[in-house]
Amino acid sequence: MSNFSSKLDNPGDFLIEVVDHSTLYRKMLCKVLQDHGFPICEASNGQEAIEVFDQHSPKLVLMSYEMPGLNGVDACRRIRAIDRDEYSPVIIITSNDDDAFIAAAFQAGAADYVTKPVKWQLLIHRIEYMLHMSKATYALEASEKRFRQLFDDSPLPYQSLNEQGEIVDVNKAWLDMMGLSAEEAIGKSFGDFMPANEWRTFLNHFPRFIKSGVLTNLHLKVNGADNQLIDIEMNARVATDIDGNFKQTHGTLQNITERIANEEKLVKMATTDPLTGLNNRRSFFEMAERERLKALRFHHPYSAMMLDIDHFKSVNDTYGHNIGDEVLKFVADILKSILRDIDILGRLGGEEFAIVLPETPMADALKAAERIRAAVEDFTLETDTCTISVTISIGVVQMSDAEEDNETLLNMADALLYQAKESGRNRVEYELKREAVEAAG
Repeated sequence: MSNFSSKLDNPGDFLIEVVDHSTLYRKMLCKVLQDHGFPICEASNGQEAIEVFDQHSPKLVLMSYEMPGLNGVDACRRIRAIDRDEYSPVIIITSNDDDAFIAAAFQAGAADYVTKPVKWQLLIHRIEYMLHMSKATYALEASEKRFRQLFDDSPLPYQSLNEQGEIVDVNKAWLDMMGLSAEEAIGKSFGDFMPANEWRTFLNHFPRFIKSGVLTNLHLKVNGADNQLIDIEMNARVATDIDGNFKQTHGTLQNITERIANEEKLVKMATTDPLTGLNNRRSFFEMAERERLKALRFHHPYSAMMLDIDHFKSVNDTYGHNIGDEVLKFVADILKSILRDIDILGRLGGEEFAIVLPETPMADALKAAERIRAAVEDFTLETDTCTISVTISIGVVQMSDAEEDNETLLNMADALLYQAKESGRNRVEYELKREAVEAAG
């Protein structure tokens, strides 16, 4: 964690308040933040969080929701009621991400939330972007002169919209990001510069934004320079006249395309097998469990299979592990080409693959297994140094009892897989007797 480089120029300028009733977890959060150069103040409960905030004026509050007494959302609401010139974002850490909680958190004034277990790199990214956003956006409110100067000179793209969503003003960074001139932008609808579905998303938020006065972390895709689709994060506030009537919006459009790509890369690294691109063991079992529970809930058939490559050790011993890797990718590609989108495929390790087939009774699972077996047998892998043909053995089971979890089902399939190997390899073994399967099919 300590090797991650903060994007903030001077993280030591940003005091962060860390609030959690667990001493161990609080210290762990503090350690991560301090490793990135942030100074820390701490609170162990909601009431203490309010007192520490009032005393030390941190730039950002990182607060757990689940605390005895005053929870994180209630504490956030009271912090927002403290009169301060400078805005300090509150990020809630929670195990709960249902719609009701999210609505309550944002209504209380939270700027963002992260769910447990916390991915440290993503947390630091969010803190950095939140600090960038809060520093840039709320500095504009100091004075109209300062606003104009920041608006014109800021490296962050800024825009102002009227009540119809038409562009009133933009700065140079906005024009550079979008690849437009001021004449091409001013007076046009903001929707002219994004796909239709993204404009609908914006319009869904716009009336509530006008009413509440604040828009936070709205993720949109817009048509940037060279007609490239880019991800932006929009943060904005409503400016009013002396009578409190709507005047225009002022907001930033942070280009987060790289951030989104990095987050997707991290997710992919955590969920996929790097060699074959299939689900890794953890991701496979998580996805399979969701499908198993759905099958139980709706009383739908649910089948699973285990397969591995026959004599794979001989392939490695004869041709080397590089060729062995090519064989694994070759088999994985065949599996992906045959299986349906709803089927779940994973590499559990070595030459072993696991498959879950939702909405699939045993007879259909056996047909799928036989198509897979035949496809692998029929194809030949051509490399620069050799031509290789391989076969696979497969064990197939169908869930028949609610007590059979995925691990149990795959253990049963694995036993049938080894039965297939003992019976000569390049074959499919299954739970039902052959006569029953033939009668069903």
